[in-house]
Amino acid sequence: MFPVADVEERPEAFSMDAVSQAACSTFVADSRALFRKHNKNVGELNSPALYYVHFQATDTLAIGRYLSEYGGVSVFEIDDAGTIHVGPMTEPDARHLYQRIYRDLPVESLSVSRRN
Repeated sequence: MFPVADVEERPEAFSMDAVSQAACSTFVADSRALFRKHNKNVGELNSPALYYVHFQATDTLAIGRYLSEYGGVSVFEIDDAGTIHVGPMTEPDARHLYQRIYRDLPVESLSVSRRN
């Protein structure tokens, strides 16, 4: 399933035919109705998955195990400069992962950024 905020913000980025778009719209409407019915005074999280956590670490194997076990992340990128990029994810998820990495791992230059 696609993140709803992403589909609403950038529908052209998702390959869906007319039937799939209609099914997605029905699913979103029904899910929102159910959410509002059972979650009083709780707003919908409306943050598209546009955020990345970046950091440098020397032991990328240990980092990979940590991200998989504690962050629910199995895929990340390492650029030519050795910076690890985890994402995309929602802003709250990126902030949460940032805090966990900051607390638990010996990393350098830890940051969160939004993809443009």
